[in-house]
Amino acid sequence: MKRFLMLAFRVVLFSIVLAPLVLAQEKPAGTPRDKATARTELNQGVAAYRNARYEEAEDHFRKAIAAEPSLTDAYMFLAATYMEGYVPGSEDPDNIRIGEQAIEQYKIVLFQNPKQTNAIKSLAGLYLQMKRFDDAKTYYFRLLGAGARRRGVLLFGRCDRLDANLPATSGGARQA
Repeated sequence: MKRFLMLAFRVVLFSIVLAPLVLAQEKPAGTPRDKATARTELNQGVAAYRNARYEEAEDHFRKAIAAEPSLTDAYMFLAATYMEGYVPGSEDPDNIRIGEQAIEQYKIVLFQNPKQTNAIKSLAGLYLQMKRFDDAKTYYFRLLGAGARRRGVLLFGRCDRLDANLPATSGGARQA
């Protein structure tokens, strides 16, 4: 009876402590077929993007990401596709949603590669177009940290000038 209780205790201990650790290990990277599918979808998306077929391009980039979530280029092109649909200065809710979708994709790229200067520049520029000057400044500073000294300083100064020229609202924020 004592042996049975010890065995039962070990099984319970294993299932509570060790099983989750074993099961929580990362899955291996995508299979070669997934990577090939992702690369094919990416290439088809780039071709559609270059021919200004943005909805088709978005579909291909999403399929590439589904096949290989670590494919940074697919996120970059997906964000660029959203940027093509964004109209600077428009306060339309759909337009703002498109801008936010682009921001989300660029942030995924930066999560995967924090020093990706094209994503940093694009985010800073998009925030500037959306008149979110504090966010733009943050990414221009980050651009300086990534080694793009001259361009970051010039654009950071542009944010300050634009922000200073906007009238203040009652909430202390500036509004166009």
